Amino acid sequence: MVTTVSNTVDHFMKEIPDAAMEQDATDRLPEEAPPVRRWGRIPSLPTLTLSDDETEAEGVLADVDTWLRVQDTLGEGGSGIVHRAAQPLLEREVAIKRARPEKRDVALELLLREARIVAKLEHPNIVPLHTLGQDPETGEPLLVMKLVQGTAWSELIGAPDHAQWSTRLAGSPDPLVRNVEILVEVCRAVHFAHTRGVLHRDIKPSNVMIGAHGEVHLLDWGAAAELHDPDSLRRVVGTPTHMPPETLDPTRRSSVASDVFMLGACLHQILMGRPPHVGDSAEDSIRSAFDWMGAALPPSTPRVLRETCTRALERDPQARHPTAQAFELELTEWLRNRNAILLTESALARLEQLDALLQEAEPDPRAVTEALTESRFGLREALLIWPESPEARGGLERALRLAVDWELSRGGGEHARHALAELEALGVSVPEAHARLEALEQALAERDQRARTFDPRVGSVGRGRLLLAISLAGFLMVGGIFGGVLTDPKAVNAAQLVRIGVIFNVVMIGMVLLSRRWVADSAQNRGFAAAIIGSGLMIEANRVLAWRFGLDVHYILVIESTYIALASTVLWPFVSRWMLPFALMWYGLAALGALVPSLAFGQQIVGFSVSGALAILAVATRR
Repeated sequence: MVTTVSNTVDHFMKEIPDAAMEQDATDRLPEEAPPVRRWGRIPSLPTLTLSDDETEAEGVLADVDTWLRVQDTLGEGGSGIVHRAAQPLLEREVAIKRARPEKRDVALELLLREARIVAKLEHPNIVPLHTLGQDPETGEPLLVMKLVQGTAWSELIGAPDHAQWSTRLAGSPDPLVRNVEILVEVCRAVHFAHTRGVLHRDIKPSNVMIGAHGEVHLLDWGAAAELHDPDSLRRVVGTPTHMPPETLDPTRRSSVASDVFMLGACLHQILMGRPPHVGDSAEDSIRSAFDWMGAALPPSTPRVLRETCTRALERDPQARHPTAQAFELELTEWLRNRNAILLTESALARLEQLDALLQEAEPDPRAVTEALTESRFGLREALLIWPESPEARGGLERALRLAVDWELSRGGGEHARHALAELEALGVSVPEAHARLEALEQALAERDQRARTFDPRVGSVGRGRLLLAISLAGFLMVGGIFGGVLTDPKAVNAAQLVRIGVIFNVVMIGMVLLSRRWVADSAQNRGFAAAIIGSGLMIEANRVLAWRFGLDVHYILVIESTYIALASTVLWPFVSRWMLPFALMWYGLAALGALVPSLAFGQQIVGFSVSGALAILAVATRR
């Protein structure tokens, strides 16, 4: 096989002009003309009179509609020359393709075959053939085609600021998008040709013309072959830099996959700035095509385009896209969803950074949270644009799983529940995560209950209200009984105080029982209620003992004021900041009663009155 390919390379190197070897290694390999007998007798062609002088038309031509005035040469290929010509009758310019003088014997059949092939291909991206005729002097065939004026795509690929881009105003300003849009139109022309049984076999940017109005035309069908013609499918033709490897194997035929390879070569040139087979000479390019093992594009290229290009450039034709249309569909999908693809790729890159963060011994919580938030946001946005994106969907599932694990590890039950809900919305069930979440929420509930139990802020308003109610009850009972003491100090004795204490404690305990749900809500509330009841019972015990031992009533009241001051001091941290002046007031009243016994009854009335006022302030300020 190596010997065969080497002979093939040597043969075509002899055929390539020296100028091509020195200046442009992208020149197409010349095709050997098939024997004339394959076409049978060449049909009679209408005569097309060519002239270099407009005045020659008068009195010379029998059919003025066949007269063409050659103006200049547009280009030359390996076997043909293309001229610009005027067609005066129709007041238009056309392009005339004819054989090179030194290649006329070879080019005759090629031109006839090209004419018959192009005549089948009526497509917006293929230059139409107007007519086929012959020069009356030489008898050579002439192809008259639509004149396309513009710029070769090869001049635009690497020139984003080229003035010709302004003709495609509807296109994107992104050079990559512009070029892919052009390639899509080339794909449509190629696929149409395939449906008509024709292979192009020389697809490359220099054979694509961007017209004056931005239209895209696939040119030069001289190397084309018909799928039903096995002989032509085995001939080695094309441009070395874009050539599929099977073209160099004389035992194999070109196929639709060969054109797909060349479309992939154009995409390779868009992405990399060069075609697949580059070298210092055409021979280097041919050998590169022969040794080709597939494309290796860098990760910096867009993933979807990279995968599309890699598949199209597979060495095995069976591994490529089955049709040019399949190749085109991947390009159009990228164009349509490129914003979603960009968002997805950016979010997936952020996920990779997140993975690296989570591998650290002590991940930075802030950095992890930012990476999770950004990646999830980007993937959600991508799915809004392209709901069917498998990459975005898979990436979001991965991000949500990481979010669940991260939040559960940190005790973030609420955030973990939200992430699990998003996973379920994607149709993903994670039962083990739900079990972990339930265990976490139970532990958090127990922790919160413990914290609530000992939180002084819990129930502070209720404690103030209870204190207010007790103060009012004390004020009413003490004020009602002791109201006349100021005029008759002997009106009250120890036995009366004991009876009043019993009534007061019953009322106070009743108030606590009515508030039992609130009392049970926290340890602070329970302690407060116990302190209130304990203080009341202690005061009552003091009265009973004083009555039993016949102590003076004034002594009893001073001791009670001291008890109330001590109880207020103990309750101050648990009830309100107002308990401190409350306690200080009762200390002062106790001292006053001890110094001036006649004021002992009055200080109790003042004490309960001020206590009620302070309780009102405590409730009003919720402190």
